Amino acid sequence: MIILNAEENIEKQFEIKYQAWKEYISRPEITVQSIAGERFECTQFQEIVKLGLPVLPYIIRKMEENPDERLLWKAIEEITKVKIRGKYYKQKNVFIFPNFPDWKPRENVYLYWREKGRKQTPEQLEISFTNWKYLKKQGKEEEARKKYQKIKDLGIATLPYVMEKIQQGEIELIPIVSYLTDDAVKKDLTPSECVEWWNKNKDKWILPPVEVDKNI
Repeated sequence: MIILNAEENIEKQFEIKYQAWKEYISRPEITVQSIAGERFECTQFQEIVKLGLPVLPYIIRKMEENPDERLLWKAIEEITKVKIRGKYYKQKNVFIFPNFPDWKPRENVYLYWREKGRKQTPEQLEISFTNWKYLKKQGKEEEARKKYQKIKDLGIATLPYVMEKIQQGEIELIPIVSYLTDDAVKKDLTPSECVEWWNKNKDKWILPPVEVDKNI
């Protein structure tokens, strides 16, 4: 019997689940659909997502080797919970991403995020956090809610920095940790309980450096 190490096992599982998904979305009744929803909501795609953070390097490699695999961006989004908001300018027929001013058109924005964009997470968190606190103090609840959502949209890359703020007593950020960890952290934990959980489990939730991804 051949025993695979953890990385080989994840890679093998990914390839099996990836091929099953590709076969499913190649069905005529799926290819004729103009809306991508069924391609992502199907069991085959969700099985890829369930592999979690360890599978990200293999998804990235697949996208880098073949630009036609662009639909895999959704797996990155669902695993990391990063939401990259763009704006479409009809007159110029281009998208721009306000958080990433040096992003180049036609570059896959999720590959850009993995290579460069996520390095801006601490700065983007501070901006959204400061604005959120200010708007709450001003009683502008709806505007504050949007800034709070922006913190969530930074995805799991923001976890170490959010945890620092929770340790400083920002208990209203605990639901964000709960969301980003798929409820592994309960919303009703105290800051000290939340920090204790993080110290025990953070290695499972911190994204590997880009250099590590590339070496796989």
